[in-house]
Amino acid sequence: MVHLLLIGIILYIAFNILAKLRISNRITNAMPIINTLIVTLIIIVIVIKSGLIRVFAMMLGTVIVLIKDFFSSIF
Repeated sequence: MVHLLLIGIILYIAFNILAKLRISNRITNAMPIINTLIVTLIIIVIVIKSGLIRVFAMMLGTVIVLIKDFFSSIF
């Protein structure tokens, strides 16, 4: 796993250097997409590792139960 991370960092640095040198328009055009994907993946990993998904699921479950109890008491 660490090897993949290091290879990814090295490839990102290489792509970044090639984009700065404007060797290929495709690499320059792809860098914003690559940056967006990296930031999105980092945010997803942080949310999963911090347990925020469990907190949101617990809150949603609580709200659903409260709404169900509210409607069962009305009808």
